[in-house]
Amino acid sequence: MPELVYLEGPSGKDPDQRDYAVSNAKLRATGFRPAHSLQSGIAELVKGFRIARRTLFTNV
Repeated sequence: MPELVYLEGPSGKDPDQRDYAVSNAKLRATGFRPAHSLQSGIAELVKGFRIARRTLFTNV
């Protein structure tokens, strides 16, 4: 590929050092409980992907 240009820049420490760990303690303190488990949610996604693959025209 003659028009390919590979550029390499200096690397360093990521300036965004925020920690994205999330606690559900406040949410649970309100009495909220999820209606679906993680396992059932994953199973639903897998089912949806299998259905989407069977269609001729899909937006997935």
